[in-house]
Amino acid sequence: MLTMSFPVHSHDSPSLKDRFLAPLSAASNSTSNSRQCPVFADGDWLVGGVRRVIDSFDSGRDFLQRFPSIEGSLCGYFDTLKSERRLRMVREVAGEITGEMARSAPDRLAGVLPCLDSFDVFAGDGHFHTHATHERRGEETKYAVGHLYGLNLRTKALVHLTCADQEKRKKEHDMRALKRLEIEELRQGAAKGRKTIWIWDRAGIDFRQWYKWKKGSGIYFVSRTKENMNTDQLAAPMPYDKADPANEGVTGDFLWSTSTGVQMRVVRFHDAATGVDYEFVTSLTDPSIPPGVIAQLYRMRWDIEKAFDDIKNKTREKKAWAGSSNAKSIQALLTTIAYNLMRMFEREMETAEGIRNEAEKKRQIKRREKVEAEVKSRGEKLPEIYLALSRTTQISVKFVRWLRYAVFGTASDVEALAHLRHLYSRI
Repeated sequence: MLTMSFPVHSHDSPSLKDRFLAPLSAASNSTSNSRQCPVFADGDWLVGGVRRVIDSFDSGRDFLQRFPSIEGSLCGYFDTLKSERRLRMVREVAGEITGEMARSAPDRLAGVLPCLDSFDVFAGDGHFHTHATHERRGEETKYAVGHLYGLNLRTKALVHLTCADQEKRKKEHDMRALKRLEIEELRQGAAKGRKTIWIWDRAGIDFRQWYKWKKGSGIYFVSRTKENMNTDQLAAPMPYDKADPANEGVTGDFLWSTSTGVQMRVVRFHDAATGVDYEFVTSLTDPSIPPGVIAQLYRMRWDIEKAFDDIKNKTREKKAWAGSSNAKSIQALLTTIAYNLMRMFEREMETAEGIRNEAEKKRQIKRREKVEAEVKSRGEKLPEIYLALSRTTQISVKFVRWLRYAVFGTASDVEALAHLRHLYSRI
């Protein structure tokens, strides 16, 4: 194993930059895919990739021209994005960092949904960005680059599942891409005896495949029914505890014999927050899981859309860096690493430095009060489980800009921390 070279602060206490990069350094030093490279050392390459995600660069050349040590070898740098070894390395590093988040991050579902204690829970979705400027695909139209991501709803860790196949088709459907994945990729490292839940939109529906994953691998899916599904046909009511606070808003729970020959569960739910009636479908037929929990899990799926917004609009990751399939996957993995490092560092600023985004907390309370007032005006009330399962707050643009200044800029740590306290005190 090669020990990677990361910047080390000369003083006794680690700098903000050292603290931000510490999880990346630890993950990098445990990888089995690192090698000595005299041109682009793996450690510098990883830090540069994270910086490219977080910092503001107009293009790849803009990024390289800010680093004189590699400016003279533009082609050499872009060749590293094609490297199969570096792809394996960055995938391994990304896995180590999400593992560290699982060990250290507070569990959002613990104590709130004890019925899911034996499950790892993920929201999943596809996300697209613009093709690379220099991507060569003959004379045909260049299509947006698609990826499938997952968000761990316990730890807030973002994971990359796969890059869409653009060789055999112009735009790959979510379920086709999901079927290409290995079982362990879908289980996301879940320990033996644990099960995995994926909450996906309608693009993730395939009842026969859901049944196979459930029976063979302990993988379950939750989605919304499609308009053309006749869920009244061959549907048997399932008994549920209407007095259970977790089931507030549930209007029906059914075991549904689908036209594909397998049984699914259908949950009907009235959302007091919006006044809209929903119908959910899942392979999670175990009656010990209250139907209201199924409904609230799907509500939490929106968290992954917030993560996509953070990536697209906060870090401005809107375009592919290069055209090769390896480069597209490397970019997506570096994006998840950068996102997770920001999540971890934001939490460290709160726990170690006592710096909280008070302005955002106040805005969150005001939004909650507004929803409660609207619900009350309709003569309804929010379910207790809704109030307990607060949605993930987004990474603020203030924090991303501050990182560029504090971690990759020239400010002293004292100045940077004082600046963050000031930013977070302002509404």
